[in-house]
Amino acid sequence: MPRPNFFRATRKKKIGPDYKTSSTKKNFKMSSPYRKVFGQTMSKKGAKSSRYQRQMGANNKYKGATDPELEDKQKKTMAVIEWKRRRKKEGEELDSRFGYDFLTSGDERNSTVSRKGYIFNMLQTTVAPSSDASSIGSEKSGIDLYFITETKSTFKCTLVYQPYFFLLPAPTANYEMLISSLMRLYEVSGLTTVEIIYKTDLDQLNHLSQNEGRKMLKLYFNNVQQLVEVRDKVRTIINKNQRRDKDANNTEQEWMHKFMPQSTTKADDPLDSLLEMREYDVPYLMRISTDLDIRCGAWYTVTQSGNDTKLTNHPKMTKKADPTFLAFDIECTKAPLKFPDASVDSIFMISYMVSGLGGFLIINREIVSSDISDFEYTPKPSYPGPFHIFNEKNEEDLIKRFLGHYQEIKPQIVVTYNGDFFDWPYLESRAKLYNLSLRREIGIEQIGEEYRGRCSVHLDAFHWVRRDSYLPQGSQGLKAVTKYKLGYDPVEVDPEDMVKFASEKPIHMATYSVSDAVATFYLYEKYVHMFIFSLCTIIPMGPEDVLRKGSGRFTRNIHNIFFDNEESFIPN
Repeated sequence: MPRPNFFRATRKKKIGPDYKTSSTKKNFKMSSPYRKVFGQTMSKKGAKSSRYQRQMGANNKYKGATDPELEDKQKKTMAVIEWKRRRKKEGEELDSRFGYDFLTSGDERNSTVSRKGYIFNMLQTTVAPSSDASSIGSEKSGIDLYFITETKSTFKCTLVYQPYFFLLPAPTANYEMLISSLMRLYEVSGLTTVEIIYKTDLDQLNHLSQNEGRKMLKLYFNNVQQLVEVRDKVRTIINKNQRRDKDANNTEQEWMHKFMPQSTTKADDPLDSLLEMREYDVPYLMRISTDLDIRCGAWYTVTQSGNDTKLTNHPKMTKKADPTFLAFDIECTKAPLKFPDASVDSIFMISYMVSGLGGFLIINREIVSSDISDFEYTPKPSYPGPFHIFNEKNEEDLIKRFLGHYQEIKPQIVVTYNGDFFDWPYLESRAKLYNLSLRREIGIEQIGEEYRGRCSVHLDAFHWVRRDSYLPQGSQGLKAVTKYKLGYDPVEVDPEDMVKFASEKPIHMATYSVSDAVATFYLYEKYVHMFIFSLCTIIPMGPEDVLRKGSGRFTRNIHNIFFDNEESFIPN
């Protein structure tokens, strides 16, 4: 005898709670285009393919070279590569003019050459590939290290190092499928290698009890641009996974995990198991300096063998090198009761002091009424200031004289006082009027709100005064700093009288100009130089960053140095 229909309906209700609800019915209705079989999404004929199937190749349409979007992307990429090559070539030509040639091992492949030097600057660079189209995106990130020897000669070398970051999957993740998915998706974006490693996770409460550490993935790239591109894509997936886990506390999700653990999304897409990223925001210079133990302000022996470069540290050499540094200051015209305007007001004096050479003053005779002879400005016996004078007929000759003499001196360090805000941008604007480029002439260019050097490190002493001098806000001007730190009263002239004094009292105005250069020079020599380069031996940054970054960044960097090693990594 057949069973009544109501008995069948009663058995259906035993499948689970709220079976009649729309959300659950949607998941288990037989007419749905998806069926869950052994944890994988199987699609009915004619239905949409799952994300997992699309990744494995279902319904993929290959976009060939005729795709307009692909062609446009390739053109833009090639334009960027060509621009980088051109800038790199200009930089290497400038380095060669300033005496920073690469340390080479000669023509023989097996020959080896070594040289000892003191690192005073490090710059991020890329090693460009060949010019064929197949090498698009294959530039390798590295750093250029600038050295000065004990005899004051100079050289440079380049170290290539792959950037990377870490991914933390769920403990139940299928690592083989996850690595396969990452390589399949992001190899075209620059992902070169994915390896499984074990490191101590300091964010875990029981990290001391783990013998081998936490299992994670380490993703390597050719250059930083590729890392940033993939990082942003993976971050979107991780944010989605974190939102999913956060919303997993509702009744339906709890029921799904309790009664059907095999139907979670981890089997549908391996990327759904990604939970966190680590060390994705570490600056490249800090990354390579920390991993390879490279510091400015320290001595190294550079060994070049073919294309291989090796650095050997000399921690027992505590004596600092003796780099040449130049401190300069400019004076310019101005309208009454207004700040100088670089578009209309010209420079009429540039004064600068050079270690070991004394002082120099360049005069613009269009503004200054008479020639000035050599003189000496020595505010204290411990601060001598003999000055040689160049009398130039106009502003163009004045700027060319300064840039030309700068190229002859080849200083390793150039010092200003508030030069990031006034001296460099003003000089750059006036030089452009005469088709002169500070970047091409002396390697100084604006990066963000700062002016940084290539062959010369630009150190603005005003940053040291604001952060490390402990002087109050109202006593951070150069005149007040000179009085409190150097112990003498500098020459002062009212800004409204400068143009008049250049015509009526040129000697007095020249004395005022050189007094600023003398104060900047000895302030740097006495307080800033050893302080900054001593910090460089601890903090894995260049001297320009060590000078400008705040104390909070210092604390974080020192924390990273002690906790970032082969056994543990930096917490977010």
